[in-house]
Amino acid sequence: MAHAMSDDQVAGELKKMTAFIRQEALEKAKEIHIKADEEFAIEKSKLVRQETSSIDSQYEKKFKQAGMSQQITRSTLANKTRLK
Repeated sequence: MAHAMSDDQVAGELKKMTAFIRQEALEKAKEIHIKADEEFAIEKSKLVRQETSSIDSQYEKKFKQAGMSQQITRSTLANKTRLK
């Protein structure tokens, strides 16, 4: 036999349900926030690695160019000295 709930009982049940739904929503929002932070950290790390690699290769290229320039300068000076 189903008995009717009073207005106060209905209001109490609605409050419980609302509190439960609100708590679930807060937990889900927290999970989403944590996942977004993790994905951001992963992407940031990936970009940092890529840029570091790019900078390293640019440095290596410039270092080789400077070495070649020094060799050319030495060779030019040596040739000028021999021609005198």
